[in-house]
Amino acid sequence: MTLRSTSALAMAVFPAVVFLLVVPLVLADDRVTLFEGFDLKLEQITDAMTDANTCALFVENGPIYFSVEGRSKVTIWPNSDDVHFAPDGKHLIRIGNATPSQLTYVSKRKALSVAETPLAAQVVKALAARESIKVRFVDWPSYENTDVTVEALAFAYVWSMAEKQCGWPTLGVPAQLPEPKLSVYEPTEEDSAGYATVAVPGNRDLALKKGFNKYGGGCHISVGVHDVVGMQGGRWTSGTVDLAGRTKITVRDSSGAVTFEGKVPTRYGMSATRGTDWDLGKEAEQAMWTAAPLGTVSIMGGTYPKENVPLYGFRELWSWGIQKCGFPSLE
Repeated sequence: MTLRSTSALAMAVFPAVVFLLVVPLVLADDRVTLFEGFDLKLEQITDAMTDANTCALFVENGPIYFSVEGRSKVTIWPNSDDVHFAPDGKHLIRIGNATPSQLTYVSKRKALSVAETPLAAQVVKALAARESIKVRFVDWPSYENTDVTVEALAFAYVWSMAEKQCGWPTLGVPAQLPEPKLSVYEPTEEDSAGYATVAVPGNRDLALKKGFNKYGGGCHISVGVHDVVGMQGGRWTSGTVDLAGRTKITVRDSSGAVTFEGKVPTRYGMSATRGTDWDLGKEAEQAMWTAAPLGTVSIMGGTYPKENVPLYGFRELWSWGIQKCGFPSLE
């Protein structure tokens, strides 16, 4: 019998078997960001199976972050792959000067939980009242204690959004932002003459930088890592240049309406000490002044984008610049 006839016989005796590879479709929950800023993020999460809506308010703080789901559930998560909670460690949380309470390690989620509902409510209330909360977690595998102080100056403000959009109960705390206070760093070394950085505590993505005298000085408002717009030598300048012409600045008022949009310079200035002229600088700064404190500024399209940075503290930064940088009044 030939090989051909043998194969034909085999096909007749054993019908062809077709293997159907079935790849399961994994449904992902739909997540919508309702607010992001002040190291806080409010998300609405829609269950992919049941369409049920829940909300979570995330509080960012260095190596950890809080996930708050209403008044009765608070979970603490590691904020990077380098942080691990020891499963058998004694993890603690302390509100103000109260006696510390032990946190529960959740093995399936590798997180820490405020298991008791009354304690969770106390944590939420303390965040809203801007009380200091201390967390001590035991690292794995070193078993070293790490202490973190958590504060959220805008917690009550963002919680009020969750009341309206998520149906959360009121906390009885005014939904107001505190008056911005600036943090100024001015080195005293002779080589650093003129240099300064001015930050807004609680709004780390907005700042002002004053340049070294030996490099022509100049002051610029910073959004994220970008020195976006300011003045140097009496001229409106930008510390951000995009040769490809993709990077733009967008300012929105508190309702989300765009009040300014323009691209940063596409060519560098003639020299580093003169800075790069930006014809739209005054218009951009005026829009930010008008939109502050509840409007936002974004820098998008280039490297290291930042979207919807709150303009909380902008007017205070600009007022400092009037005194120290020769900024004009925008009122």
